[in-house]
Amino acid sequence: APTPFPVAYPQARGQQALLVAVGVVGRAAADHERRPLRLTLAIDLSGSMSQPGGFERVRRGLESLVNRLSAEDQVAITAFADQARVVLPATSGREKSRIIEALRRMHCDGGTHAVEGLALAYQIAAEQAKPGCDNRVVFASDGAALSGDSAATAIARAKEWRGRGITLLVLGCGDQRSDAPSLTELANRCDGQHVQLVDDAGTDEIFATRLLPARLGVLARDAKLQVTWNPNRVAYARLIGYDRRRIADRDFRNDSVDAGELNPETRVTALFEVITTDGAAGPLGQAAVRYFDTRLERVRELDCPMPGSVLAASASPRLRLLACAAETAEWLQQGWWSNVRLPEPGRILNVLASCEQPAARDLERMLRSASRRGGKGEK
Repeated sequence: APTPFPVAYPQARGQQALLVAVGVVGRAAADHERRPLRLTLAIDLSGSMSQPGGFERVRRGLESLVNRLSAEDQVAITAFADQARVVLPATSGREKSRIIEALRRMHCDGGTHAVEGLALAYQIAAEQAKPGCDNRVVFASDGAALSGDSAATAIARAKEWRGRGITLLVLGCGDQRSDAPSLTELANRCDGQHVQLVDDAGTDEIFATRLLPARLGVLARDAKLQVTWNPNRVAYARLIGYDRRRIADRDFRNDSVDAGELNPETRVTALFEVITTDGAAGPLGQAAVRYFDTRLERVRELDCPMPGSVLAASASPRLRLLACAAETAEWLQQGWWSNVRLPEPGRILNVLASCEQPAARDLERMLRSASRRGGKGEK
């Protein structure tokens, strides 16, 4: 990347910083292309899951998912409280009523043995795994199961579980979100994703849009995005966020380095703050994505040029919302970059007011709530 400016940037050059978004989108799979799912549910039935927004919220979402399965899909159910147990062996998606009945018979009571529950789920998942299928463990918990020693033990065993070629979907729930970081860390270590079910309406939307059977498969494993900037056009560039996802430039083509996964229709966007060279013209650079194609079972690398024409005088509605989200994150983090330019919540809220997307309203509420608490460091 070009050499960063001193702390006084960009005023040192008298230039305004620009925002460049580079995105990767997983191709949508047609109905005939969708591979059968082999799902193993690992459900937390400890006492804390009986609280509002706990197990009942998870059950509601899972029933919605089960009703959309095909006859070729399979579901097994495990649960954990005082001990881990198998609730339902691998069952065809054509037996929806049997799967839903098993979910409705479950109730919360007792302690929590999350590590044992995960270990049992991965064991069952490995037994029903089959080539040509998408094999996934779905771990549902309010996060209280993963705290202290149990979180450390689960994360330590993540490499063992990940090595079986089974991906993880973590469903966080409950009205208390203090344990969400542990759930996110577990998902990251197990080649998975963490989805937080924050309320009943949001849960319905998530299972109706994001957690559909066609989107639970994995198109690409260890996907990495790299941008090579044209030094004749770009004087300075920095990646915003992704602090835990960054990979050294030299490891872009090192296929032994663990990276992210892409599901069908998943969109991943990287934001860069860029300052262009005075009076220069030409392309900004080139973006490349490298990944293991799960359909072709080989590594692929795709290149995409970034012409200078991508720069526009005004941002699109989507880019404006992305910019607000990124700036909110930097304000909450108050890390090193706050020494350069600390974002102002009031200004972000003014921009959000002109964004019509539903997500903008959610971001507004979150930002106002954080502002009342004083941002980072205050509860």
